[in-house]
Amino acid sequence: MKLLKIGAIIVFVLVLALVGGGYWLIDSALTGSVKERMLAEAGERLGTSVSIRDLGVDMGSLLRLKPAVSMAGLAVANPPGFAKSNLLEADRVSALLDFSAALNRRVALTSMTIESPRVAIESNAAGKTNLDALVEKMSAKQSASATPAVSASGNATEFAVGEIAILGGTVTVGGDKTFRDLAFRLSGLEAGKASVVELGAKLFDSPNSIVTAKGAIGPFGGTSLPVDVTANLELALAELPKNVRERTLGELVADPGAASRVSLTLAPKGDLEGVLNAAGEVKLTSLLIGNPGDKNRLTLAGTAPLSIRAVKPLSGEELELRSEKASLQLGKGRWNGDLRATRKAVRLAGGISGAIRDVDVDQMMTSFAGSPGKVYGTLAIPEFALNFAGENAAQLQRSLTGRGRLTVDNGRFQLLSVLASIERALAGGGAAPQANGEFAQFSTAFEIANQAVAMNGISVTGPGLKIGGRGTVTFAKALNFRLDSTITGNTAQALKARTGGILGDDLRVPVTIAGTLDQPQVRPEIKSVAANAAKSAAQGILKSFFGNKKN
Repeated sequence: MKLLKIGAIIVFVLVLALVGGGYWLIDSALTGSVKERMLAEAGERLGTSVSIRDLGVDMGSLLRLKPAVSMAGLAVANPPGFAKSNLLEADRVSALLDFSAALNRRVALTSMTIESPRVAIESNAAGKTNLDALVEKMSAKQSASATPAVSASGNATEFAVGEIAILGGTVTVGGDKTFRDLAFRLSGLEAGKASVVELGAKLFDSPNSIVTAKGAIGPFGGTSLPVDVTANLELALAELPKNVRERTLGELVADPGAASRVSLTLAPKGDLEGVLNAAGEVKLTSLLIGNPGDKNRLTLAGTAPLSIRAVKPLSGEELELRSEKASLQLGKGRWNGDLRATRKAVRLAGGISGAIRDVDVDQMMTSFAGSPGKVYGTLAIPEFALNFAGENAAQLQRSLTGRGRLTVDNGRFQLLSVLASIERALAGGGAAPQANGEFAQFSTAFEIANQAVAMNGISVTGPGLKIGGRGTVTFAKALNFRLDSTITGNTAQALKARTGGILGDDLRVPVTIAGTLDQPQVRPEIKSVAANAAKSAAQGILKSFFGNKKN
């Protein structure tokens, strides 16, 4: 949408200059004051200075009553308070005028061509762009005047344009050449009426990232700019500058993969100076999530509905994005749910909810937590909801809150075996266990807050072991768990035989887990097991003694 407005501003500036110049060239018969008068009125209407190097008319075309007017070296200065000297520059602008309209105090352009315009968009300390400042000045001047614009010669300056074409334009935003090979065509530009607009441009230096739009825009002027178009955006993410990807999409797509593509189709309708709504869909292809150095990353793919609501989209005052009842491929599994995000100035807030199923948990941990090779299995999250808010990545991470429930089937904890740690402790120490913690199912409810994941109602079932309990893992990967482990099977029988049958068939061992995901520390509390066993044995002896005495 910003590209549409940029094209509209270019057209408005040049129509003012060419129409005014053409009118005065004809009206004043090429007197020496024409150029100065034209530039003075253009500057007055725009609220900033306008300059040109040369202004001329083809005399042969003038005799045919179809004057061809041309300008070279056009420059529109920045409003006050911006670093760069010019907002707009163009090498050459030419137009074919309708002389019969000029006789009726109107100027009609049959066609106009703008060659190699260059637009530089920048922001001041308050976050306002030079384009917004220019539009505000133009709108204020339009609102202040209830009468039609009048030229310096006292004649009305009504105008109409048959067709305008922009060739080879570039738009620089914040120092980045965001749009290049800009092609813009506007038909039927007439005061008080909507115009037909078509545009296309390539993004940055990517040959495969293209934006196109077609529809109606205008009428121009006043405090509103209606628009009703269909827009398409094709992004080859790997070809975009890394800083742009991270700024707009986050660090998770720092290396999206050479085959990654984003296709966006929208139908924006509303007011570029007020409220704009757009409905459509987004298609993701082979988008890799996670750090570039991690080989086992998730692929995000699929098509999802998308709706956008923008308040004053040109200044970026507020942008709301929603995707409801979306379904995307997440590795070998799927995510189904809703996504919402709202940006006000530089603050982003939103949430994601739904369900995840059949996802490789190692891929998930690798992509989103940067912790490969820690947990294996098939992940399912029947329901979850996450919320976030902040002005940068660090604030968004600190703000993350949410809850849900998850299960991992047929998995293992790499180098974290509660059973092996208990067996080692019962054997009196020795080398650290090398066995991995295999399990049939791990399930827990979770809650995210204060940069940590709290797990409650943990349940783990596996060979020879049942575990329950609770604990936390922080975003810095620190572990703090308190578990109750029940040993069954051969290990329990061996321990029972070793203690002369004092222990029961099932042995309960409290366990704490500390350290980090990279270096977990499992500590079975064997002393409490022995104390409880002795107590149970003593109670059994006393019960037996008093029971026999009573008889």
